[in-house]
Amino acid sequence: MRILITTIFIGLFCPIKSQNYWSFDSCLNYALEHNIQLEIQKLTVQIDKINYRQSYLNFLPYADANASHSLNAGKSVDVSNYTYINKSYKGGSIGIGGQLSLFNGFQDINTVIKSRYDLFAGYLNIEKNKIDITINILNSYLNILFLNDLLLNVKNQLAVSIVQTQKTKLLMDLGKLSYKDLLELKAQEANDRELFITTDNDLSKSYLILTQYMSCDTLSVFHIQGNSNIGIDTSVINQSFSEIFNDAQLQLPDMKIANYQFQSSKKSLSILRGQRLPSLSLSGSYSSWYSDLSGNPRSTTANPMKYSYWDQINDNLSSQISFNLHIPIFNRFNLQSNVSRAKVDIDISWNKLEQEKQVLFKTIQQLYADAKSANAKYNSKNETFISMDELYKYSEEQYQHGMISSIDYKISKNNMTKAYANLIQAKYELIYKTKVLVYFTTGKIGL
Repeated sequence: MRILITTIFIGLFCPIKSQNYWSFDSCLNYALEHNIQLEIQKLTVQIDKINYRQSYLNFLPYADANASHSLNAGKSVDVSNYTYINKSYKGGSIGIGGQLSLFNGFQDINTVIKSRYDLFAGYLNIEKNKIDITINILNSYLNILFLNDLLLNVKNQLAVSIVQTQKTKLLMDLGKLSYKDLLELKAQEANDRELFITTDNDLSKSYLILTQYMSCDTLSVFHIQGNSNIGIDTSVINQSFSEIFNDAQLQLPDMKIANYQFQSSKKSLSILRGQRLPSLSLSGSYSSWYSDLSGNPRSTTANPMKYSYWDQINDNLSSQISFNLHIPIFNRFNLQSNVSRAKVDIDISWNKLEQEKQVLFKTIQQLYADAKSANAKYNSKNETFISMDELYKYSEEQYQHGMISSIDYKISKNNMTKAYANLIQAKYELIYKTKVLVYFTTGKIGL
């Protein structure tokens, strides 16, 4: 009866999982598809693409058309004979014109190059965000696997404690063990129950963290595919640090982004310097006008003729082609101030690039050292667990024969449980460090 009640108790805290199991790849893909920040960055890149396309279109000429119709009263000039009149009349004009930039200090060319750098930096910012998402998903996923393994071990230890408590009660009834031994085992069982509840709560929190990273609201039916047999590949830490750092420089986007931003700031300065130079453009127009004051030049006294709108338009057609030279002389030092600010921006961008180099170096250096340390820690914890497990099995056998006290048995059991918890923690820590290191150097990740 006691075992049945305990089984029901464990079932309440470890319910049977639904069939909605998620692999690491499915979690990662879902997170990448539903991350709002990532979507915002993609939309920002769309703006960069529009700006880049427009920088090429700026080389084209522009053209516009115009038309006007006016009602005039009072003193004005009769455009048909350029004399002053003082009467009311109607008139207007139509035309088309355009302009083509021939030289503007290479501003258009530098704008194209700057826009290309900005677009490349935008694409890489998306990749950087994907890397951050991937690392968060990996860390959360492995933490769930760790807690799953830990919970399974705690569950097994709780079952062992229940059985040992029952056996101790029988031995006490037979007079082979004291009531104190029974109390010690009951206390151990209570501790195991508390540890089970704590671990199960930690597991629930880890699921919550993972689903939040995924922007997923299916926590009630969300479970991951448990895989306690994940292989540990430590080949990456056998490489030299310089090899790993060089690969990370080529793979990670951080330094590339900073470099593109630095190049973009240099082109901004070139654009501003181009405004100091003279600019040359070609413009042209084709227009005509009409007025109800105009007389038909083909009209005679004997044969008066009305001067229609279309006749006036055809008779008054004119065209113009001009070259326009603009030479900047003085603009209250606004341009010089902008150039000075652009130079400071270049210095800032350069220092950011150097900072990214230092940050990347320190990050890879720390990760490389942590991976080596995690490997040594795992090997040490594995040896410790093997020793503690053998000691626990020996103590359990001795306790069954009444050769050691319940306190000694309890200590041995707790030491073995702690050693196993430390072992699986070291295992998943090593897996995480090596997986991240491989991801940073190859761009590949998987469990």
